[in-house]
Parts: sequence; structure tokens; C-alpha cells
Amino acid sequence: MLHKETLQIIAKSIVYESNLSIEAKLKMVHAIDCATRTQLNNYVERKILNSHTEGVFLAGAILTSAILAGNAVYSNFFSKAAKECESYKGNAKQMCMKNFKLRGLAGKISALRKEMGKCNQTLKPDKCRKMFISYIKNAEKQSLKIKTS
Repeated sequence: MLHKETLQIIAKSIVYESNLSIEAKLKMVHAIDCATRTQLNNYVERKILNSHTEGVFLAGAILTSAILAGNAVYSNFFSKAAKECESYKGNAKQMCMKNFKLRGLAGKISALRKEMGKCNQTLKPDKCRKMFISYIKNAEKQSLKIKTS
């Protein structure tokens, strides 16, 4: 089962793409914030199953797969960093770790950009791209923060 935060992202993406009124969307987002992990999982599974039967891919599902792929790339770099930077001490170790963090974030950004192309398969491709751009900008901010530290 996915983490609660990931399920919340997917659920909110589903609501964001829906044809509900703004008031109804706000109520749904509040309900999502209060929902348990199991409730979120059931909601997301139902919506994804319904979207596949209609031949439509939800932006939330695409975004989540991209986030998971990006996080896997980032985690992979951290595993390598732990091994490779182990022999260094002090400032040299910090620089080594910083290097791996930057490479990991670059991989995450690359994965997000690659998956953003799938937004054309959604009902609202522009909104889907905006969600991806938000995550890409966040990763770029993290990268800039690491570079300047």
C-alpha cells in the first residue's frame, strides 16, 4: 500500500480534475485531509478502476508513478552515496554527499519531466502539466538550496 501522503496527492489530483463545483472540491479536499490511509486507498483504487474502464488515465495516477520513479532514482543515489562517501571524513564527506544529493535530484527531475509527457492522455492535460511543473520546481528549489549551502 502507498504512503498516506502519496494517496492524498492522488486523491486531490482526482478531485482537481473532476467536474465538481469549487465548493464541492473544497469539501472533498477537506475530507481527503481527514481520511485514513485505508479510506484513501479505497477511494483511489475505485477511481483508477473506473478511469481505466472509460479509457481515461488520471493525472493523479500518472503523477504518482512519476513521483515514485523519481523517488526511486533519488533513493538509489543515496544508497550509492552511503557506500562511496563512507571513507571520507569531515568536509570531504559532506561534499561527497552533496554531490550525490544533487545527482539524485537531477534524476528525480528528469523522471518527472519524462512522465509529464503522459499528461496528454488525461482529461485536462494543462492542469496535469501544472501539477508536474509544481513538483519539478520544488525539486529544483531543493537542488538550489543544496548548491548554495
